Formats: sequence, structure tokens, C-alpha cells
Amino acid sequence: MVAAGNNDHSLRYLTDPGKDWTPFTAELINAYINHLKTLYDLGARKMLLVSVYPVGCNPVLLQFLNKTTCVDELNSAVMGFREQLLRVVKRKAELGMPLAKFSVLNSAKILLDVINNPQPTGMRYVRGMCCELAPGSGSCARNGRLCKNRQEYLFMDGVHLTSAGSAILADKAYNSKDAYPINLKELYLSFYKF
Repeated sequence: MVAAGNNDHSLRYLTDPGKDWTPFTAELINAYINHLKTLYDLGARKMLLVSVYPVGCNPVLLQFLNKTTCVDELNSAVMGFREQLLRVVKRKAELGMPLAKFSVLNSAKILLDVINNPQPTGMRYVRGMCCELAPGSGSCARNGRLCKNRQEYLFMDGVHLTSAGSAILADKAYNSKDAYPINLKELYLSFYKF
């Protein structure tokens, strides 16, 4: 499983809002490809690639920007990054990974679906955090207050999901069409097939 790019997108937005995302995305994808090739050269053949979360909805970012709604520009950049990941999957042979089998999880879509319609998941708090943040941080404060029912929260702290949020992603990765070109179950069942 490879999951990378969340912090890169958030920090890029905070340092250069409004700038063209194309060069940034190209640079990040090239670094991503190099990491995948390293894993491939070490023997990895089946990989779940978790696309970047909708980091424009991260509670700490919204708190920092004093916003109550997600940052559309940032979430659009995340979707663009996913599109580039899909191109990597289609070009795997050309990129020197002909035997690789990839599954790309559309975590941005999955989490935006939860944020926009939390009731089916049992979530009640999709914009807030389950813990008290450490000053100047997106992480939980040591010995800080915690929410009583973590199952009702999507975010544990300002940037990380609760176990309930992660379970939603895991279930979708395994069972749904939100993974391309195959889901994790299909990837697993192809264990002995190349």
C-alpha cells in the first residue's frame, strides 16, 4: 500500500495559493513513479495506491484559514493528482513495471461522499476533530480532551482520520468500484495470476 501526497498538497496550498498546480503535480508524480519503481525493483508486484484525501476539508486547514467550507481549489488539485496516478497505471509497462498490478483508491471521492452525506456511515461530526489540538499543531495535545465516541467522528485530529474513517476507506478499497482498475479483493484474488 502506498499513500503519499496529503501533506505535500496542503503545504503547497498554504505557501502558494492561487498558483498553477500543473508543475507541482508533475514533480510530485515523478517522485511517486520513482518510489513505485524502487518498490517494483525490490519485487513488489501488487500495490494499492491510495489517492490523496480531500485535504481541502482537513479541519486544521479550515481552522487556520477561518473557513467553514472545504477549499475547492485544493480539492480540485487533489483530483488532478489522482488523474495522473491513473495515467501511471495505464503506462506501467512503458514506465518499466510491466508485471505490476495496481489498484488506485479514490479516497477523495469516498471521503467527500462521507462529508457531504454522513448519515449512512453513522458519522455525526465530519468537519470537527475528536481531540483537542496541541498549540500550533494539527496533532492531538498530550493529555488533551478526547471525544467520547470516536465512531461518530471522521477526523481524529486536524489531518488524520479516526479508525472509523479509515475503516470506511478500507471497506471501499476492498469491495467497491471506487478503486481502479480493480478493487483490493480482485487484486488479492489475482495473487497467483500475472
